[in-house]
Amino acid sequence: MNKIIKIILGIFVLVCIVGLLVSGGNNKSDDSASNQVQEPATTSDSAAATTSNSSAATTSEAATEPTPETYKVGDRVVVGDRAYTVTDIRTSSSVGDDFTKQTATGIFVIVTMTVENIGKESATMSSSDVKIIDSEGRTFESDTEAWAALNENILLKQIQPGLPVVGQTIFDVPKGITANLQVSEGGWGTDNKLISLGTIQ
Repeated sequence: MNKIIKIILGIFVLVCIVGLLVSGGNNKSDDSASNQVQEPATTSDSAAATTSNSSAATTSEAATEPTPETYKVGDRVVVGDRAYTVTDIRTSSSVGDDFTKQTATGIFVIVTMTVENIGKESATMSSSDVKIIDSEGRTFESDTEAWAALNENILLKQIQPGLPVVGQTIFDVPKGITANLQVSEGGWGTDNKLISLGTIQ
C-alpha cells in the first residue's frame, strides 16, 4: 500500500514540475512578444524627435537670417570706394525750360546728393550707379532724356579722390510707389546699398 502511495505522489510531483516548466515557457514567449511590439514604437518616437529637432533648427535659421539694411535721407552711405549722402528729394510733373522741357509719364523724382570718392583713382558717375527699386521689386533707371534738363546733373561727372561732388539725378516713376534708392560702388563692382525715399506722391 505504501508503495502505491509513493508512486501516486511521484506522478503528482512530476505533473506539477512539467506544469511549471510549461507555464514558465509561455511567460517567456509573452515577454518576448511584448518586447517585439514595443521596438517599433521606440523607432517611431526617435524619428518623430529627429523631425521635430530638424524643424526647430530650420525655424531657428530662418529667424536669424539677416535682412538688408536700409538707410535714410541724410545718412552717409559708404559703398566700396564711394560715399553717398542724399540731401533732398522732390517731385515734379515736368522739368526744364521752354527749350529743354520734359514731361513725366508718371511723376519725376529728383534726388539731390553728395558723392565722395574715397578711393585713390578718379571715377565717373554713370546712370547705372543709382537706381530706384520699389516695394514690388521693380527697377527704375535714371531718365536719360530728363536729366539733360537738370541744372545740377550729376551723371557723367568726374569725381576726383577727396573732392565731393554735389548734384542731382532724376527718375520717372508711377505715383504712389514706396521707393528705395539703390546706390552702388560703380564700375564692375557689385556691392550696393539702399536709401529709403518713402512713398512718392
